[in-house]
Amino acid sequence: PYEKRLHGQSHPVVRRLFEIMEAKQSNLGFSSNCTSMTRLEAIIEQIGPHIVILKINSECMPGWRKTYPERLKEMATKHQFLLCEDRKFVDITAANQLFNSVFKMLNWADFITATILCGQGCISGLKLAIAEKGRQDAVGLIILAEAACYAAFTHGHYTRQCIRIAKHYPEAVLGFIALGKPTEDNETDFVTFATDIDLHRERDGYTLCQTPETAIRRGADVIFVGKALNLPELIEHQDQVDQLKQLVRGYQTQGWNAYEKVLAEQAAPYRGNPYVIQAGPYVVSSGQAAEEWEQGVQAGFGQRGYPTHNNSQGPAPAPR
Repeated sequence: PYEKRLHGQSHPVVRRLFEIMEAKQSNLGFSSNCTSMTRLEAIIEQIGPHIVILKINSECMPGWRKTYPERLKEMATKHQFLLCEDRKFVDITAANQLFNSVFKMLNWADFITATILCGQGCISGLKLAIAEKGRQDAVGLIILAEAACYAAFTHGHYTRQCIRIAKHYPEAVLGFIALGKPTEDNETDFVTFATDIDLHRERDGYTLCQTPETAIRRGADVIFVGKALNLPELIEHQDQVDQLKQLVRGYQTQGWNAYEKVLAEQAAPYRGNPYVIQAGPYVVSSGQAAEEWEQGVQAGFGQRGYPTHNNSQGPAPAPR
């Protein structure tokens, strides 16, 4: 449960995130593609009470102004959510960009995203930059461990390296962007953020979408909805405002209900209940489907249904 995990967290930002989630009964995040701060403010005015985190890429807002960080913080304070800069830093120049960019991310972001495509130097540099500004208790890193893009290379060896590097910098790396929980290791409690959540589409171009329940069952803690709440025709008239509110309430309800459903299934007694199979931290119910799922895990398939073992290295190891 989020409430129980809250007390085991040492980083203030993660504790604050879980506090907001429990208070709002929401695990919903909004991934904005707005190119106008005015438009973003109009959307947040309607959906702010229902979300726990806002993710933006400041570089996608042309004409960035010095007043924007304060406006972002005002929105976050008013509606009680956290802020994520989705910059996806790549290499060792990340620290220099943090210090010298016009966006002043360290002044307003609670989370900053990064990748390990160029190795751990990016994470090391960002950690030092954050500490140099005295913001180590106010800003945390999220590593892109799995992308929702069709045929992406961010899986397998890459994902395992993400986990290894995150464990090496636990005081700086607070979580992952992934399709589901990327590690079965329960000793380290990283936060998992799932993106591209959509109730009505399985694929949008080259993006693979998930429903809230699918993402939660795969181990996600926070679900980010993007295009479904970024519709261009919204917020122009009152009926469109009502439509936006209805949409965000639906996603909030679906996400929270999925979380409570999984908790209830995990609490169900294993013995004497043939419809519940416990495997690691997750539960799959419903007889034959659960049996097939468990066999798949033992055969070397991951929690998300694709192979995690490199067949070129020989047969998958026997289950422990």
